[in-house]
Amino acid sequence: MFNLAFQIIKKTRDPRWNEEFQFMVDEAPVDDKIHIEVVSKRRGLRLPFRNKESLGHVDINLVDVVNNGRINEKYHLINSRNGMVHVEMKWSTV
Repeated sequence: MFNLAFQIIKKTRDPRWNEEFQFMVDEAPVDDKIHIEVVSKRRGLRLPFRNKESLGHVDINLVDVVNNGRINEKYHLINSRNGMVHVEMKWSTV
């Protein structure tokens, strides 16, 4: 399992990360999902474990990426009114 944090985009309601990550795996991840959660840092709270608020999440089945070679889709965030993420993934073998 990988747990990655993206850079923090401050003072915007339309953040754009434009980050790229590469993963090496031994087998095609046809039974796995990638979980993407968008969080907002809440100002003014003194308790460190409560200073982040989830804005929503999405789970993407990696079998779609493996079978199609790539995906380039917009996903509506679960538990969010208007949140959306644009995700592009590519599957390639060495």
